[in-house]
Amino acid sequence: MEHRTAQRVAAIRPRVLITAAMVCIVLGILVWHSRGPVAWERPFIVLLRHEQLPLARPLILLFQPIPFAMAIAGLAWRAAKSHRIRLAVTGTAGCVLAMIVTERVLKPLVDRHHQHWGSAVFPSGHVTAAAAWAMFAWLVFDPPPQLRIAFAAVPLMVGWAVVSTGAHYPADAIAGLMVGGLVVYCVIAGVDRFVATTSGPPVLGLESEHRAPVRV
Repeated sequence: MEHRTAQRVAAIRPRVLITAAMVCIVLGILVWHSRGPVAWERPFIVLLRHEQLPLARPLILLFQPIPFAMAIAGLAWRAAKSHRIRLAVTGTAGCVLAMIVTERVLKPLVDRHHQHWGSAVFPSGHVTAAAAWAMFAWLVFDPPPQLRIAFAAVPLMVGWAVVSTGAHYPADAIAGLMVGGLVVYCVIAGVDRFVATTSGPPVLGLESEHRAPVRV
């Protein structure tokens, strides 16, 4: 087998992760057991519905369960093909866990409902899926700085789409961004660091041991 330099997942500063988690918690408190938009969301809803995103509905459909599962399987295959089996497994597990946290934990817990129908909407499952995919893709491809904005733009556009079409409210989209990215990163990086402390330098992550970890 071709020799590979020991690698590990790019580091994100703990305060960034804590801030993302706190944003999600605060939003959940603000919309707790609400029905319809709260006051601070209304200006954003008016703006986003006035500025409709082209192809919003097809974009949302890309993160329905079956297309989402296919996209995650493709990323896992890409990681495995480059001999990063651990990344393939933990990335897939992180995406699945993000959706479980959204659909089975946070939606029933916060119990926020749409104004016109009874389904729970916080956080947005579509935005969670898009953010989870984007984080996994970012870690699989480790894009150069000029391309990172393209990965970040995907969940942002899905968030715009779900608000502009009336499927969700701004808090739902923001929380989906936080949950999807946070859960996937924490699963991948957590396993990477656990293996590093128990069996030496990891070999299936992303960052070369000869490069300084990326900190944001």
